[in-house]
Amino acid sequence: MREIRQSGSEGGAAQSNALSLPLSWLRRFIPAKALFFLRTNRSAEVLPFTDQLVPVELNPRDTVMTNAAKLAALPPGATDCSVPLAEMNRRKAQGIS
Repeated sequence: MREIRQSGSEGGAAQSNALSLPLSWLRRFIPAKALFFLRTNRSAEVLPFTDQLVPVELNPRDTVMTNAAKLAALPPGATDCSVPLAEMNRRKAQGIS
């Protein structure tokens, strides 16, 4: 599993695997990557989060811009990276075998 997070708390840049990228670039990249996963793996889910899960429905057949608008409309907040992991544990997620 690889995490890509979007946060404004780092002074306009976000960190992902020690790679610093401008927030404006990540706002375009994250929906594209999410859409790629949804289109290539129908069982994939996107779990947006701040300090809690934020429900959003992304359609793999929608355009990147449509999904980007849905993700951009989500409320900003703190970043608690344990939230999606706790949700997957709650669901007893098995992953890909």
